[in-house]
Amino acid sequence: MFVKSNCAGSAAALLICVSPFTGFSGSANASLVLSGLIGSDLTDVGDDGVELSYNPPTTLGGFDAVFSSSEEPGFEGGEFAFNVFDNKVGGGNDTWCCGDLGVFPDEPLWVQADFTNSIAAPGPVTLTAFTLTSGNDIPGRDPLVWEIQGSNNGVNFTTIFRQDSPTSVWTERNQTVKFSPTNPAGQEDPFLTNESFNVIRFAVEQTSLPAGASFKLNEIELFGTTAIPEPSAATTLGLICVLIAIVLPCRKLAGCWVGTTDSR
Repeated sequence: MFVKSNCAGSAAALLICVSPFTGFSGSANASLVLSGLIGSDLTDVGDDGVELSYNPPTTLGGFDAVFSSSEEPGFEGGEFAFNVFDNKVGGGNDTWCCGDLGVFPDEPLWVQADFTNSIAAPGPVTLTAFTLTSGNDIPGRDPLVWEIQGSNNGVNFTTIFRQDSPTSVWTERNQTVKFSPTNPAGQEDPFLTNESFNVIRFAVEQTSLPAGASFKLNEIELFGTTAIPEPSAATTLGLICVLIAIVLPCRKLAGCWVGTTDSR
């Protein structure tokens, strides 16, 4: 669900709020197991992104962030990294696989969403929840040591959430798990900061497979709030003039002429 509400205690901004579905079908090591994707997350408000139309900076193809990754940047391809934002759960090009290009696990694999110039979800973003969906095949490819990170310059990253466990948070294939500071079951997931960031990154350091095609992830959804700055005084005055022009043509208001019969 995508809604707007007034900022608490402030008339200077509005908040875009994406409210995750809270129903669940069980529990996992970290949070809640969902029956499927929540949808309409910050990376694709309205679920109208088209992978083959994504071509920044010319067009985002309906998506609401600019994506980048440590390897295999792009949608579709050969299980490329941006497939984690395609709102699809399955196999093949619905997934990101496999960490076998010679970097992982010596260096983390990562994929990120930059909201700096987003229209529907402009940064900075305060993350309130996220979901991760497991791959469709080998459980050993599941991330065991991984982080959700935030940055405001794309260089220095702060850990928002860290998972370091000898066992996977998933118990089934193509399973969606929701992570949040608190949830209806009363479980606590340690979000380490409530700061706002323009860039949100998923980074994996380790799976249970030491080499080769050792990593797979199906989907990432990001939920939170993002502030829209208050319009400037000039913009506000212009809007007032336009509105007054509808009911009081040819009247001078606060230094601007409205109506159609006098352009002074």
